[in-house]
Amino acid sequence: KEMMRSLIGVYIGAAVTEFQYAENCNEGVGTSCAGAITSNRISFCLGLQGPSFTSDVGAASSLASVTMAVNSLRFQTELYRANHTAVPGAVQLMLAPQFYLLACAAGYLSQIGRSQTFDVGAQGYCRGEGVGAATLRE
Repeated sequence: KEMMRSLIGVYIGAAVTEFQYAENCNEGVGTSCAGAITSNRISFCLGLQGPSFTSDVGAASSLASVTMAVNSLRFQTELYRANHTAVPGAVQLMLAPQFYLLACAAGYLSQIGRSQTFDVGAQGYCRGEGVGAATLRE
């Protein structure tokens, strides 16, 4: 309740949405799957009134969300104070096999389960999932 109606900005990086491919989807999947409203849903559920922004820049989405959060705190003036606290976050979840199968068929993924990035035998990348968030203050 202490956070309700606070000027806390939510900046989320979300690249690929797989919710629509997960089993047991219901009628709410239309808005639940839209990556663009991820930050809005968090702000709404917590009652936050600061800026709410979701970016999709692929693998750099988490870095972009932190950059947006830092800039929202750094570039404020006495006339415009968007938020006093910023919450950058990012999410990448592997919920359905379709993306994995497509990436395998296209030859994007490593056949040995390791990237070997700087090796001559480098042959693709490995998918991973994770969720992270932080709290930044002035």
